[in-house]
Amino acid sequence: MTTDTVAAALVLARHEINNGNFGSTWMLSSVATRAALALGLNTQGRVGEGSLSFREQETRRRLFWSCYCLDRMMSTGRPELVVLRAEHITLQLPCEEHQYSYDIPCWTPIKNLEEWMPSDGQLQAQVDIGLFGHYVQIMQMRYCMLKYVRNHPEQLEEVRPWDATSSFAQCVHKISMWKQSLLPQFQLLPDTIHARQSQDQLLPLIMLHVWYEQCMSDLYRIVMPGFPETLPASMLLDAPAGWVQQHQSACVRHASNIAAILESVAAMVDVESFVFLDTSLPMCIFDSICVRLQGLFMPQFSSVGERVEECKASFVTLMGYVERMARYFQQAQWLLEETRNVLFRHGISIHGMSEPNSSNTSSNLPDTNVGSHPWHKRIQHLKDNSKSYNWISQQINPGPGQKQTNSLMMIVPSATNQGPAHADVNLSKTSVHDNSPYETSQSTNLDSLEHRPMEYQNGPTLPPHGWGEAVIIPNLSSFVGIGGEWLANGVDISSDHGGFTG
Repeated sequence: MTTDTVAAALVLARHEINNGNFGSTWMLSSVATRAALALGLNTQGRVGEGSLSFREQETRRRLFWSCYCLDRMMSTGRPELVVLRAEHITLQLPCEEHQYSYDIPCWTPIKNLEEWMPSDGQLQAQVDIGLFGHYVQIMQMRYCMLKYVRNHPEQLEEVRPWDATSSFAQCVHKISMWKQSLLPQFQLLPDTIHARQSQDQLLPLIMLHVWYEQCMSDLYRIVMPGFPETLPASMLLDAPAGWVQQHQSACVRHASNIAAILESVAAMVDVESFVFLDTSLPMCIFDSICVRLQGLFMPQFSSVGERVEECKASFVTLMGYVERMARYFQQAQWLLEETRNVLFRHGISIHGMSEPNSSNTSSNLPDTNVGSHPWHKRIQHLKDNSKSYNWISQQINPGPGQKQTNSLMMIVPSATNQGPAHADVNLSKTSVHDNSPYETSQSTNLDSLEHRPMEYQNGPTLPPHGWGEAVIIPNLSSFVGIGGEWLANGVDISSDHGGFTG
């Protein structure tokens, strides 16, 4: 067993993700992770490492951190599914990409990533951490957030989320401090965007900020009605005055910021020629649209029609990203269809979007020469079979919302136009960037997309949460200097209902 074993398993996992074979990805992730542990890639200063060059040592570190990200994605916030324990990791974070590429020795901190409250010294030691290193950190924070909102009732803490000592408050503090510590080369500024594009590093930079907004939106969904994570109405009615409204506004704002990021990038980059190959983007777009629809149709708001028109232009841009990615990725095709279904159910018609009632959903997708693709060959074989193609395809590769007997199913919840059980709360109009809680203009200053601190106070018991929506969670790829596209997405096949999870 060598590092090539780990690398091969990760590359194969990525291939299976792109083809929509998530069961195979589940097994390959275990192979990669256990092989990395067997080789001792999780510890610094192993015997024999002294004879390796800096680049060779950094390659081993990046290989391990890719396994870590894959493992945290596959666990989907469930600690019993974690293979790599944080206490067994003593390793530097990945360094800047140019230092890795040019074999320039440097030192990055060895962090206890899963401690709740990072010290000031840890936050200041960010100088030589690269894009991949920041991606590792935000994937860890996402795992902790999902662990909080999707935990079993018997494992929930005895502290309400608005208490300053709650895990909720600690999650907010940690990711906010991380965001504030980002150096200028990791900010979404026009000069940085053009520079990263010339270095073939624009995609990971964009997704770093998209993941930040996605994480905050995921965490704040506990106060939004109609989601599996939603807290009971009795709990929300006990919250301090204004706490629910403040966090509802923040949830919608962070979901809107995903659109703001992509709209601003589209204003500076030719998105028709710049293909997004990060398979996590369609999931983030789908969740963003669902959250914004939920806020849009909450009954206490006025001028719904006016806000719908404001959102339509944004949705057109977002759907364009997914349509272009649907040429290459099966999960993008699934989420494109499901997003169309969600918009249609809410009575929102986007120009050029037909009613989603065709049995052959691929007819709405851009034509591409993929007849030789293994996945398409398998589907064609099923079509030629005497049994019903639709029934078999649903059993083998279920799409969003399709059930599968004794196996996997994907559950993708949608927003609802039903009023919340705590309808006395009111989402007041907040000053985001364009004075709208739902939309951020195309001219947004991306510097200002940041979290604003919340207030907490003491309180007793936190009640059960529901499980989060089951969605596809993929990776952040195309890092310059990484020896292959090692990072992969997550799938949870062990829950009671089964399904792909985010």
